[in-house]
Amino acid sequence: MDIDEKLIVGYAPLASFLTEAGFQISKSTVSKYCSPAINIGPPVEGYWGRLPAFKPSQAIAWARARLKPVGAVRTRSRPEQVEARS
Repeated sequence: MDIDEKLIVGYAPLASFLTEAGFQISKSTVSKYCSPAINIGPPVEGYWGRLPAFKPSQAIAWARARLKPVGAVRTRSRPEQVEARS
């Protein structure tokens, strides 16, 4: 671990850190992703008491990995209006 990299302890600080970095996410979503049942959240470095601790660099890498490619997101087109028959 890089000695200069301060750990982020807890879900709320992690959510704030990621939101400030441009990846808008809530505390509840982070805690859900990190729960053992889901387990798709950023890697936990360790625990400070009962609170998980995260490395900022790994949290940013996790958030970047969740980005979708440009072509993967489609815009919704309006359904064509059906002309009423007379």
